[in-house]
Amino acid sequence: MKKVKYLAMLLAAGMFAACSDNLEDAGAGNSGGTTSDKGYIRIALNLPTTSGENSRAANDDFEDGIAAEYAVNNAILVLFTGTAESSATYSQAFNLTPTLESQPSDNVTTRYTTQAIEINKPATGNVYGLVILNNNGLFQVTTGTSGAHDKLQWKKTTSGQFEDFTGALSQLNTGTGYAISDIATLANSTATTGGFFMTNSPKASVKGRETQTNQDVTTLVELSVQDSEDDANAAAPDEIYVERAVAKTTVKVKAQTNTSLTISSGDFNGATVNFEGWLLNTTNTVTYLVRNVSAWKTWSGYTMPTGATANSGNRFFGNDDEFYRVYWAIDPNYDTAAGANILQTYSSEDYENSTITWGTIDNSATAAGSEHPQYCLENTTNETQMKEKELTGVLFKTTFTPSGANAGDNFFMLGKTSEIYTEKNFLNLVNTILNLTNDDALTSDDITGKGGTYNTASEVATWLGITEEQATKLLADSRFSGDIKFYQNGVAYYYSAFIKHFGDDLTPYTNGAYTAADHLGRYGVVRNNWYELTVTEVSGPGSPEIPEPDPGDTPDDEESWIRCAINILSWAKRTQDVEL
Repeated sequence: MKKVKYLAMLLAAGMFAACSDNLEDAGAGNSGGTTSDKGYIRIALNLPTTSGENSRAANDDFEDGIAAEYAVNNAILVLFTGTAESSATYSQAFNLTPTLESQPSDNVTTRYTTQAIEINKPATGNVYGLVILNNNGLFQVTTGTSGAHDKLQWKKTTSGQFEDFTGALSQLNTGTGYAISDIATLANSTATTGGFFMTNSPKASVKGRETQTNQDVTTLVELSVQDSEDDANAAAPDEIYVERAVAKTTVKVKAQTNTSLTISSGDFNGATVNFEGWLLNTTNTVTYLVRNVSAWKTWSGYTMPTGATANSGNRFFGNDDEFYRVYWAIDPNYDTAAGANILQTYSSEDYENSTITWGTIDNSATAAGSEHPQYCLENTTNETQMKEKELTGVLFKTTFTPSGANAGDNFFMLGKTSEIYTEKNFLNLVNTILNLTNDDALTSDDITGKGGTYNTASEVATWLGITEEQATKLLADSRFSGDIKFYQNGVAYYYSAFIKHFGDDLTPYTNGAYTAADHLGRYGVVRNNWYELTVTEVSGPGSPEIPEPDPGDTPDDEESWIRCAINILSWAKRTQDVEL
């Protein structure tokens, strides 16, 4: 498909009006030494938008998204002091009040600056800044008692009680602090009362296309401390780049006027597939509040694998001159099998219990900004855990109409063959095998069960209202080969579009086991990335019930009826075509 390159992100307009609090000496409370005097800082906050140049891969485009994803309703500046980011500890926190010079519109590019902020200047060491935007009830700043500065508090445990925050940045990603299971908390699209939770974006010191010998990655931003308010206001602000804590997915069908595709060749030539809804499946329920890139030194040692679109450089780091992004992450269950209690995977039982809400699916003519996105937490794995049951994918609900049939008609498939039976033909076959005639013959009224795959005598007997002996005879017939697929009302499900991150461009795969050097990041979802899937082709019917991911298979082991393409926009946006 034609790719449009969107320029990678940076500036525009707006201002934070910040308080200049008269903070008193808090004593020796950090690795940077005792507080010596007052100092002044000034910062600029850059929201994750696009501008500039980035050429990681042909499938790496950049788009801004919609205005609601840029809403800033509250802001907290957290200061750490120490001789280095790794050893710096919390020292002070400030509430900032965001104001904009103009109301942002779609494809907004947003930059906020502050006036000078008075801080407690450490006698030794550096001052580092972390910004939290749209805390959504996870953090608060409380007024300190006499002789103490304001305190940062956070909901560290699932009890929901605020606790004083102390220690290094890494403390935000330890213990139970990461178990934020409610996605609505981090991706609150109510622009006036919520907003997307955002924190600092990790920054690389060396471009991905350059030699990685001197690479360094930092998340906190070292701030320049001035001696006076006037000096701080006159100086250029220190730039802090933030990112949303969630990933975004949109789905389109490659059609101009509806969401249907027609099969034009093969065993199912002439059949139509109408896409009625979609949802993200196998999503993470835990996350780190600040992106974890602690393995960046290992990543910096990898080069582009053979066959990659980019023939040199490193896929984990960006090339934009303003800000070298880091393009991978570690989630809380990165190295181990997450298990059903950590990953949310839907089943037919969920559908029957009405716990599934299908998202609206768009088509190629859907205007930018009018898409129907879904958001999810970061879900990444190492190369050995990159299996179907661990990866986020897209589940489609469709109506499959065989050639010559009416939409919504029941149909059946037997065994492993590609032959489709209408309800009339299926009943005729069953009655013939079981020698059922006249009043004993099965009719449409006898098919009362739900859609699904029936492969045991007891299931078939209950479904068709026959004896288990008759059901056994039926399943033993060579035409049945042990199972019956019943597509009730033509409903078919497809679940084969596992979301690719680096994908085929940067992590091509042919065969064999995955390796970290060549395949790490091939699949996964990373915060602040926008994954756009486009269904380009369907080659056959899916499953009559919601299929479950195979616990042992990798996505590249599977054959599927669907084919997608993923573009990842930044937001970062990646597009993926899907053939079914």
